[in-house]
Amino acid sequence: MTLKLDLRSHTSRITTRHARRSSSQAYYESTDYQATFPDIQNIAPIRDPDLIEKLNGALVLALRKKEDALALVVPDLINYDDEIYACFRGAGASLIYDDIFIDRYYEYLESHDFDVKEVDLATIKKHRLLLTTEDGTQRDAHTIFKSLIFDAQLDGVSYHLCEGNWYRVEKEYMARIKKFLDPLCEKIALPPYDQSSEGAYNQKVAEADPSLVCLDQENISPKGQTAVEPCDLYSVSDGYAVFDHVKVSTLSSKLSHLFNQGTNAVELLRAEEVAALNLEQLIKAKAKPEKVDALLAPLKAAKFSVRFVIVTHKDEARKSENLPLFSRISLMRNMKALQIRGIRGAYGFVPDAVAKTGGIKKPKAKK
Repeated sequence: MTLKLDLRSHTSRITTRHARRSSSQAYYESTDYQATFPDIQNIAPIRDPDLIEKLNGALVLALRKKEDALALVVPDLINYDDEIYACFRGAGASLIYDDIFIDRYYEYLESHDFDVKEVDLATIKKHRLLLTTEDGTQRDAHTIFKSLIFDAQLDGVSYHLCEGNWYRVEKEYMARIKKFLDPLCEKIALPPYDQSSEGAYNQKVAEADPSLVCLDQENISPKGQTAVEPCDLYSVSDGYAVFDHVKVSTLSSKLSHLFNQGTNAVELLRAEEVAALNLEQLIKAKAKPEKVDALLAPLKAAKFSVRFVIVTHKDEARKSENLPLFSRISLMRNMKALQIRGIRGAYGFVPDAVAKTGGIKKPKAKK
């Protein structure tokens, strides 16, 4: 999703650059953009109706089999700090859920005796995912088709579905992403996630381990600037200051925000002395007194390590393949940015041990 937005921005810049040319032919023949944005040529939108039909057929088959490669997401960028609820429309009344993932749609179908093996393209273009308030008041709506994320393989070629559009991804590019990211996947020595929120988890983990400092919701920005959270959990390992950023999800929009947040925070520490001093004060206030000196030592030496901790039900052995394509691209971009600055970067997974909650019925309107 993030890449898609970037592509729009890139196209706008390219158009502006060439608008002054009198010959439209020169515009269409130009390949200048490939030098400026080399990754664009690795991902191309699919326009061939016959190929799209085949890919949509693969999508429907994956739905009928409930394949793990499928994910249900909100197509639009939303503020995940808001209270987000969701329900479905198309087969009948729906419960209201406080989370959004593909199993909820399967539950919805089953509650109306709709066999998932009977799902077809018309069904998912008719059924809708509705964002609501807790009482069921509708905020936004999208078709299930546009809300699905899916990575498909067809005749040895990789394709990605995002917001109802198919993209071809060069095989060599996919291999390059995997080769770059998989070695950066680490075993994360944090307990399984068993709390109702990320904040509660971070606090509980830090309370149980005196070598960890919870900095969730804290701010290191200079006064008057936009708040920047340094990380969720801070620790020291092998002489490095470790900034752990925790996220309960493997959805593209959430992860892209997480990766950018981690990179921006450590760059701020490098660029602003006040930010580093603010972080030092936070650690002194929150850490055990006997741990403070050891926790501050790598900060003074500017030895930083950024880790992205992703809470998921997926098998950690799959490494980067647990992430949607655009999330992998975003992660690779941020990891490269960290490496250029001499900062260690890594990611890993923590098991999601939270029991799935049930939905609630929409309250009856008051007379």
